[in-house]
Parts: sequence; structure tokens; C-alpha cells
Amino acid sequence: MTDAASENLTPGSDQNWEVLHTGLAADHLIALGHVAYWSARIDSTLPLLAAALIRTSSRSFTAKEAQVQGMTFTAIFEKTTALIGELAVDDQVRRMFEEDANAIFAAMQDRNHLLHAYWLRGPREPAIAQRTRKNGTTRTEFTAADVEQIAVRLATLSDRLWLTYAIAEGILHPLEISDDST
Repeated sequence: MTDAASENLTPGSDQNWEVLHTGLAADHLIALGHVAYWSARIDSTLPLLAAALIRTSSRSFTAKEAQVQGMTFTAIFEKTTALIGELAVDDQVRRMFEEDANAIFAAMQDRNHLLHAYWLRGPREPAIAQRTRKNGTTRTEFTAADVEQIAVRLATLSDRLWLTYAIAEGILHPLEISDDST
């Protein structure tokens, strides 16, 4: 490791570090970090919402049915959606979740594409995220601004999901919304 590379290490670190060059500019890497942070917040809030719905449900659950930790995002999303479907149609938690559910799922799919891709970068923007799945390879161009836009969407949705959880858990009380505009 060169002296220049070691300047970026934490003082006192006894780790063996290897500098990897992704080819991505700092603005891309920062935006990807934002995507990782905000999507992790959704990943950690969704099981909390499911657990709150299980605790407040009138029906009983087996231990397996009540498990909400250690599942994939898709599995916990499906479980939460099913629990939400048991609430009254006019329940505020149900309305809030249903309003955001499709956007959350789509944003987390974007997260998967961004964070699990092999990034290709030429001398100029945009960089290309290449992801290979069993149904083929997808190559998508992303500028740093595109990635940051996804991060902002994830941030907004994670805040909205937390508010939904806070109402379901009783941390916040349902909002009284009147249609009276006078």
C-alpha cells in the first residue's frame, strides 16, 4: 500500500487495507452511500411495522407466523402487506401504507439494481450499472444526480414508513383530518 492510500485510513487501525478503484467519481460513490443508508432504514423499519401489526392484531399467530427478523425484503414486504390487508379499510395505518407501498417496493428494486451492479465507467458521465440475473443482463446508465434522486426518494419513503410504524405502534396518535375547509 502506498503512503497516499494509507492517508485515508483510520488512525491506529491495524487492519490490512486494500485500495480498490471502482472507476466511479466521488459524487457517484457518495450518492450510492446515501442509497445504502436510506434503503437500510426501510429494511429496518418494515419489520418493526410488521411486529407492531402482529402485536395489535386480534388473531393469534404461531411463532413462525410472527417471525419478522432475518427475512428478505420481499418476504417481509409481503407479510406486512398481508397484515395491512387485515386492517379496516378506513384505518389510517392501512391508508398510509397502501399509499406508499408500490413506491417503496419500486425504490427498493432500484436500490438492488444500484447496489448489486457491476459498475462500468468511461471517461465521462454517465456510469453504467450492469446487473446479471437469471433472466439476462441489464445495463442502465446512471449519472450521479440520477443515483442521488433515488436516494432522496428512499429518504422520503423511509420517513413516511417510519411515521406509519409510529402510528401503528402507538408512538404517535392517528391524525385527525377534517374535510372542513372553513
